[in-house]
Amino acid sequence: MEYFRNKDGAVIVSDLIETIQKNKEYLSEIDGAIGDGDHGINMNKGFTLCSERLNKDMDLKDSLNLLGDILLCEIGGSMGPIYGSFFNRMSEIVKNTEDIDETIFGEMLEAGLNGIRELVPTDIGDKTLLDALIPAVNAYCGAEKAGKDFSEALDAAALAAEKGKEATRDMVAKVGRASRLGERSRGVLDAGAVSCALIVRSLCATTQKLIAERNRDYGKKTIVIGCDNAAVELKDMLKEYIQNLGYLVEDIGCYSKEDETYYPHVAQKLCQEIEKSGFEKEGILLCGTGIGMAMTANKCPGIRAAVCHDNFSAERAKLSNDGNVLCMGARVIGAELAKKIVKEWLAIEFQGGASGPKVNSMIEIEHKNFKREL
Repeated sequence: MEYFRNKDGAVIVSDLIETIQKNKEYLSEIDGAIGDGDHGINMNKGFTLCSERLNKDMDLKDSLNLLGDILLCEIGGSMGPIYGSFFNRMSEIVKNTEDIDETIFGEMLEAGLNGIRELVPTDIGDKTLLDALIPAVNAYCGAEKAGKDFSEALDAAALAAEKGKEATRDMVAKVGRASRLGERSRGVLDAGAVSCALIVRSLCATTQKLIAERNRDYGKKTIVIGCDNAAVELKDMLKEYIQNLGYLVEDIGCYSKEDETYYPHVAQKLCQEIEKSGFEKEGILLCGTGIGMAMTANKCPGIRAAVCHDNFSAERAKLSNDGNVLCMGARVIGAELAKKIVKEWLAIEFQGGASGPKVNSMIEIEHKNFKREL
């Protein structure tokens, strides 16, 4: 399953800002042919104000909401409120969402479109931004329903927006200042459709980059999973869940409740697989409580195993301790909490920093006490 994280999504707004800034003169030139020529000026003003107020701690929700509020409240003309509503509605969809997948992104597009349609009672063929946006949203949702993956749906939306924009060239304006020109408005692109196509294409391109970055991360990581007979059902469920997140999974057993292999032997096998990979792989060990698996795993060279039954512990096991084996107990937590913990643990990478010297000290102690070094 392709997705990106809300917390990583502010770059989408940063790229939108750059897109508008680069095209401000072009947008005003297009608008000047049949309008008042200030579309690029106003758009650039609003998006530049947003760039000055963005900060590194914002997620996609916050950054979209900031952009929407600025356009809605601080920019004159008709396009400020229109695009402000678009971005604010998109932000509302992800206000309680950690991960944004194909379905949620489609909901964002539909919400944004609905926000605009409440303000602009027009349709395809009226020579407005909706000539680009409606086909883009329809194409995205159609691709999703047809079983296309996230990236393919984004491609469909971007292409449809571009075609919709180009179609306005042969239309007669029916609303706004340009409608007074009648037939004389034909033969010129609509400025709103042009800016909308730029926005849709930027949204789609940056989202694809975020997806690709996560896919590249997944490509480097294989997860080895093992259990004793007390946790077979949990292991099988988590195996499928991790695969759906995009990771490769190696299942070393146990494979049935009748398998009486002792948990220390499972833990040792898993740790040996991690060591053979040059510690590129990571591991998940499951038993009744997770405790026995962790005790055994931590007797193996290079392994830093932690029992985690809540998200915070899972986060700190990676960030503070560079943990490479996660241990959980099937008799302690349920399946849904286990999935949340696994997802949190897999998504985090050790950053070093102040924790680096402490982990190095742990490794030094390990080397002194083990008979062989890595």
